[in-house]
Amino acid sequence: GRVMPDDLTPTQSRVLDYIATHIVERQRPPTRKDIAAHFGWSSANAAEDVMQVLVRKGFIELDCPDEGSTHWKRYPRVIRWPACVLPILRLAAPAFATAEAGA
Repeated sequence: GRVMPDDLTPTQSRVLDYIATHIVERQRPPTRKDIAAHFGWSSANAAEDVMQVLVRKGFIELDCPDEGSTHWKRYPRVIRWPACVLPILRLAAPAFATAEAGA
């Protein structure tokens, strides 16, 4: 079988794809509730767990919108864009294209 990039599980890979696609299409990152609802998970904690793994593996960062906010307020920012969104990035968002160079 095809090896997932940097040992992402299929679920982690799908979550990364979803976050990236959501950012590109809606110009804002998904919330944990968005992610949980999209994948049919009962709790936003499941989304948090997967995002923490993606942070550790270097695919996303979690940014705080303001100083001193709780970690639930942090939102995902993609550092390494998955292949599924690269064609959209090139077409739709020249500002994002530089992110590709870092891959």
